[in-house]
Amino acid sequence: MGDLLADPKTTPVIDEYLTLIRGFVQSVEGGASPLQDLLKFRWTQSLGTREPEVQKCAIYEVANVCVNIGLWYMKRAAKVASTNNYVEADGIEVHTCLRTAAGVFEYVLEKVAPNLDGSQLEDW
Repeated sequence: MGDLLADPKTTPVIDEYLTLIRGFVQSVEGGASPLQDLLKFRWTQSLGTREPEVQKCAIYEVANVCVNIGLWYMKRAAKVASTNNYVEADGIEVHTCLRTAAGVFEYVLEKVAPNLDGSQLEDW
């Protein structure tokens, strides 16, 4: 199946970006990094206002990137499931994509979201 966007698992740019951002989130010793609030991250909404959401928090950036990856897997599952020539391999791919998306959302909920302060969570 031809894709406009590559699978995040096979796209090294996403891994490299998350690895880079991890340096802003976590210090070498394992605690919170003093670099967390160094950069401004901007996110725009496709359905909401034109004003970008601006946060000086690397954890917020990690949460947004991970949520977008989870949404990609959900959309991929919907695309595969909507084909006319549905075979067993497609069913396996749909199931795998949905489980991966659920794992990403669970990771954000359990590991990333608790590290955000309340004002950042209001927009979620």
